[in-house]
Order: sequence, then C-alpha cells, then structure tokens
Amino acid sequence: YKHLNRLYDKQFAKIRIGDLQSAIRDIHDNGAGYSTQKKARQVLHHMYTYAVKYEIIPPEKDISRYIDIDKDKKVYKKTIFNTRQIYKLFRATDEHRYAKMILMHMMLGTRPSEFLAIEKTDVKLRQRYLIIRESKTEAGRNRIIPLHKQTLPFWIEFLAENNKFIACDKHGIHLNYSRFRTKFDKTLIELNIKYHTPHECRHTLASLLNNVGANITASKRILGHASNDITEKHYTHKDLHQLKKAMDLIVFKY
Repeated sequence: YKHLNRLYDKQFAKIRIGDLQSAIRDIHDNGAGYSTQKKARQVLHHMYTYAVKYEIIPPEKDISRYIDIDKDKKVYKKTIFNTRQIYKLFRATDEHRYAKMILMHMMLGTRPSEFLAIEKTDVKLRQRYLIIRESKTEAGRNRIIPLHKQTLPFWIEFLAENNKFIACDKHGIHLNYSRFRTKFDKTLIELNIKYHTPHECRHTLASLLNNVGANITASKRILGHASNDITEKHYTHKDLHQLKKAMDLIVFKY
C-alpha cells in the first residue's frame, strides 16, 4: 500500500487505468521487481473487490484486472539441502542456535511463515507433535506435524525458554521473516553451506519423505497439501500414528 502513495489523494471512483499503471511504474523506477509489483496489484484487486461489494463503484468499473506488471524473471533455481549439508547443520548444533532452528524448520516441512507463527502452546512434546494454526491454505491450517526424533532435544531446549513463540532470538524477541532470513543466511555462510532459501527447507523434507518411500497421504498431510484422500477435519490416534511412522523413516547418521 505504501508503494501506491501517488493514488492517496485521488477519489477512488475517478481513478483511471493510467493512474494505476503510473503507480506500478513508480515501483519499477524505485528498483522493485515482479514480486513487489504483484503484491501491489493484489492490494488493488482487493480494494476494487471491496468497492464493488459495497457499491462504491459498479462491477464494470473494476479496472484492476487490466494492470500490467513486469514479467517474472527466474534468477535462482530452488534446490534442496543435500545430506552433507544437513549433517553440517547437525554437527553445529552444540554451539549454534540457528543451526538448530533451521533443522527444526526443515524437519517440519513448514512454510517459513508457518514456522515463525508456532506458539509454544501448540507444541505437544509428550505426544511428539505440534499444530500449525496459521497457513496460507485451507489444507495447511490446523494440521498436525510429528516432531522428528533427532530434533527433539532442540524442541525441549526452545520450549524451556520464557517465550511465547518458538522462533525467537537469544534475547527472547520474536523473529519476523526479515530477521529470520538474516539469521538463516548468516548461519549458512558461517557453516560454509551453499546458498539456500528458508522455503527450500520445505522442499527438502518433501524430497526426504519421497526418498524413504513414506506414505503419500501422510506426506501430503505433513506438508499441508490438498488431497482428495484427506476429507476428515479431525485427526485420530491412528492418523497421528501414520504421520509419525512416515517421519520416523527419515534417519540421519551424522
């Protein structure tokens, strides 16, 4: 919304497509690319939807569909963490807080936003699982993920801290994505691990589950993927057993 400041003083119903394109061009001229422009366009989509819903403008005046943005330039191909890199992270956990956090994130298969939103009250240590409350998809919300056995000591350590959220720095301050990404990148550099993004932790678990032949439905549930096989809203004891069984197939001998 802040990127659209040239529109602030205009009456909404009188905004023209040229005004919207000028706002997008401002974003381009300020050095922001496809991703930021796409988010700004999405904000405008929501605003026009709201305006139509509450009869501020008639439906045919929704011009947000005609906004053009820069094309997406794929500058980086996503790759998963390989076994050697995962072992490096495990060996660094005695002294490195964020090596532990990266492994915790990786062995949940969560999106970064999901991991950062985990509260201590949603971690059930005795039953060895946690609940993801916040997710960008319906299939991802309120899903259960078993805790990987080899990361359990890290969960015990973080749960013992006097913080509301799991993802906090050493001072107990909750990490937003920007700070988490900074810690993530710095950790990989210190451990001489090639560049990865936090989202590649999720891809890594998906690959690990596939490599050990984990049950496909269990894998989808863990990762929060929609599936025709998943129709129940509530997890049974049998469900949790199947999820743990899939996760426990992954064993690291570092």
